[in-house]
Amino acid sequence: MNRAALVVLALALGGCAFAQKHPGVTIGVTAGVIGFSACAIAVEKLDTCALIGGIAGVGLGGLTGLVTMFADTNDHSIPPFEEEEDDAVIRSRTEPPPGLPDAGVGSTAPGATVDASVGQPDAAL
Repeated sequence: MNRAALVVLALALGGCAFAQKHPGVTIGVTAGVIGFSACAIAVEKLDTCALIGGIAGVGLGGLTGLVTMFADTNDHSIPPFEEEEDDAVIRSRTEPPPGLPDAGVGSTAPGATVDASVGQPDAAL
């Protein structure tokens, strides 16, 4: 077996404890393997694929390592949800448009009566 396969096998046999303690290394190895494999499917030059896998592994693993060094990765609590009070008042700084939209129905003049039977189906039919 070659060295790369032995390293991957050793990391796989390490179990989840290693992955939980060292997420940067885990992400780096995973990204490198995926980058190399995806490249090897499409390109026949393995030196190019090794470069792509190495850059992906070092880049993503290094970024994950930096994040875990400076951020509190053990804080999984979500702040409590604060419900907004719905007092049915719309607060807006935008002025309403001039006039009310009539939706193409038309409007009646002030003081005019509306015939409620217009547009109603006949009951005698």
